[in-house]
Amino acid sequence: MSLRLRLTCAGLLLVALGFGLGHPDRAAAQSTITGTIGVTLTLTSACSISGTLLAQGSSTNFGTLDFGSQTTLFTQHDAQVVSGSSSGISLTCSPGISPELMITGGSNDASKSGGHLHALAFGTSNVPYDLYSDSSHSTVIQNNTAVAFATSSTTYTTNLYGRVFGSGTASALPAGTYTDTLNVTLSF
Repeated sequence: MSLRLRLTCAGLLLVALGFGLGHPDRAAAQSTITGTIGVTLTLTSACSISGTLLAQGSSTNFGTLDFGSQTTLFTQHDAQVVSGSSSGISLTCSPGISPELMITGGSNDASKSGGHLHALAFGTSNVPYDLYSDSSHSTVIQNNTAVAFATSSTTYTTNLYGRVFGSGTASALPAGTYTDTLNVTLSF
């Protein structure tokens, strides 16, 4: 390549570089523009029992009422609902929520007897029992009636007590494991 051609190419290259760095349109491309980004979070009301989040429409275990082991000739025995590792039912709810808990019935309620609301069943044999809101067993919890909560900020607690009624020596019950499932509704 001739010297003249090489100088011409080098000159054009310098002009191109100079044009790109100092060109007015190039300076406009370096302008600063500010703006915003919208950020949102929607929180919905919720409750949890023993650390388990209760989602709308879900199902959970509210505890156990265990009358233990008795002889077939027992007359009555008391127990308390245990939820998680503590007695009673304890809920933590979002601020501003007033939860409502109801026992809506048991699986064997049709087999109840003696004016009691619920029954434990073993085959065709049944043992009646009731739930109470007090440890003295004087206030029976009726089906579909709200159970009262004690409140402390966003924590709601209630104790549920049970009393099972045996026949004593009048009519011994067959030995076996008697069970029932209570249906519970929590609204918030």
